[in-house]
Amino acid sequence: MARKTFRLSTADTSLLLQYTVINTSPDTVRLSPWDVVRTPPGISFFPAGEEAGVNNLGIDGSYVKNGTVWCPTDSLLPEKGLKLFHTAANGWLAHYANGLLLIKCFPDITPGEMPPGQGEVEIYIAPQGSYVELENHGRYVTLAPGDSTLYSQEWFLPDIGTGKQEEIYDIVKNRITRGRFPRGNPVFQ
Repeated sequence: MARKTFRLSTADTSLLLQYTVINTSPDTVRLSPWDVVRTPPGISFFPAGEEAGVNNLGIDGSYVKNGTVWCPTDSLLPEKGLKLFHTAANGWLAHYANGLLLIKCFPDITPGEMPPGQGEVEIYIAPQGSYVELENHGRYVTLAPGDSTLYSQEWFLPDIGTGKQEEIYDIVKNRITRGRFPRGNPVFQ
């Protein structure tokens, strides 16, 4: 069973999310909290994390520059869906499209804590580029019957108009640095 709590911060209008996953079965289970949001095509980016076998820039045009993974999605029209898997440093993923910048902040995990066959961050482009999914996974945990795990996030959606790639990155960096959890560990205050 999952329980979700959503709150708006009056301090900065960010959206605070908490997911509590409870094992209501009679068996011990292994799972990872996971979040996905769909956006229009644009450009997705996040700080590259540790080297791991899962890291795969499986989307044409994706690249790493100055420690940041960039994934332009606005001009791709794939016949089949495409997916990028990667680790992410400092627990954040951003996407810019149509003058809006979505910043998803979440607890940073290590490669050893990721669920099998998944990345800490995933980007999916739907067939014909109709939408983009921004995905992040939490720590892969074991839950005995009745146990639970908590996964917290914070989202920001500033209207920034048009900007160059470097300017957009600086906006994200400044927002996260002055936020409640500069190291990717959201805390509700």
